[in-house]
Amino acid sequence: MIPNDPMPDDILRIAFDLRNTGNTDGDEVPQMYIRDTVASATTPVQLLKGFERVHIQAGKTMRVQFELDIRKELAVLDFEWKWTVEPGEFQIGK
Repeated sequence: MIPNDPMPDDILRIAFDLRNTGNTDGDEVPQMYIRDTVASATTPVQLLKGFERVHIQAGKTMRVQFELDIRKELAVLDFEWKWTVEPGEFQIGK
């Protein structure tokens, strides 16, 4: 759950269920991307911020969780050449 007003030293935990709908066991590499929609500086359209290789049995569902350290992963280099966490919105995708 993402807090309504995270502090810059918070850790965000993003979790989702991954299901193998096939008939054989397999490996998957779920990935997490973020997009800063209102940064004061230009940022990439999407940034890979997490991935993990997992083995999932046929027909099973597993929970995958990523953690984001706000201070390290969501900071931007501002116009004064300082790393800062700005208020705003981020889109998280997989």
